[in-house]
Amino acid sequence: MSAPAPAPGPRGRLLVAPSTPGLLLLLATATMAVAQESRPAPFFDARTYQTEYVGPGRDAPQPTDLNEVRIAYFGPADEGHPDWGEAWRGASLAIEKANANGGHQGKPFRLLSAWSDNPWGSGVADLARLAFKEGVWAIVGGVDGATTHLAEQIAVKARLPLVSPGCTDPSVNFTNVAWMFTLLPTDDRIAPLLAKSIVERNADKSWAVVTTNNRDVRAAWSALRLGLAARRARSPSLHLTLTTSTPECARAAREVARHKPRLVLVLATARDGARIIKALRSAGCDGNVMGGASFGHRPFSLEAGPTADGVAFPLLFDPENPDADAFIRAYKARWGSPPDFLAANAYDATDLIVGAVDRAGLNRVLIRDALATLAPWDGVAGRIAWDSTGRNMRPVTMGVWHDGHVRRR
Repeated sequence: MSAPAPAPGPRGRLLVAPSTPGLLLLLATATMAVAQESRPAPFFDARTYQTEYVGPGRDAPQPTDLNEVRIAYFGPADEGHPDWGEAWRGASLAIEKANANGGHQGKPFRLLSAWSDNPWGSGVADLARLAFKEGVWAIVGGVDGATTHLAEQIAVKARLPLVSPGCTDPSVNFTNVAWMFTLLPTDDRIAPLLAKSIVERNADKSWAVVTTNNRDVRAAWSALRLGLAARRARSPSLHLTLTTSTPECARAAREVARHKPRLVLVLATARDGARIIKALRSAGCDGNVMGGASFGHRPFSLEAGPTADGVAFPLLFDPENPDADAFIRAYKARWGSPPDFLAANAYDATDLIVGAVDRAGLNRVLIRDALATLAPWDGVAGRIAWDSTGRNMRPVTMGVWHDGHVRRR
């Protein structure tokens, strides 16, 4: 028996029902088209809008009665701090170099720290005191995304240049604040590289994600999801989110091991990430393990130990950069260990501010202008070149831990 003929459609046309996959594709295409047509046009795109300061202050007279040039630092002034000691070490080396070269017109530079275990409370209050009462000329900080957001609020109110060595969150720069500069490549530029590496190493097999509920981690995962979607990558078969206060690493690792993924991605702070990696190895996950940019922070290697071997991550400081040789030697001579990306970028942030002061003199607005125009600038962490929002456009590569050292992949 022959199949029934298709039913006639309007005006005699034939209607043929598409197959299920074809129907889904048709619906998805139509939905995307409607979404694109209904999406409102932005008033302006901050990524292409040159952020400038056009207010007063450039003609303010420079002080003549100072005996030192003060720079605020939003982070702990403690070289042994378990999380942020490396940043203070790098910034301190830059100040020591500047003062060894004569300071600013014979006046020494001095870092003044603002910090507390609760940076949202007394920490940012201390930074406000430095900005409004202690005569600082710029801010180095913060040490991560959350503290950089806090410091930015002070910078815009005090009209004070701010250079962050520790923030990868692009929303800091999209607030259209002309005083804001960030050195680390931001999440939206790290994500495509990480997504590419996930696809290449996973070979389209099942994979798992373990994240913590840290603010910076959420921002990184949000950007990575877009990067994976752009590559039409397979979604993870398992996604576990742990609390940062009491991460149940062993329990999460057992759950991951039970699924036997080809690759595991861990997005967490340095120390939390190390604990998760150790738990994964103990649970028998011996395959591909990748991490976020925080895995290049020294507390990760100290906590993870030998279990860090083979873990790949986005590299924010290349220790093989020949321009960093003198800095690396000085750092090792002082502290007996190589610098990490936070130390190198804190050094560059401070060194750049010193260079801006030398060019502009003691005027906050002119120092801001000098920061904007000094780039391109070759720092120890690589070239500094701003985009229109004050983000550094340095390219990102992947690195891997091997025998306690970072190597380029």
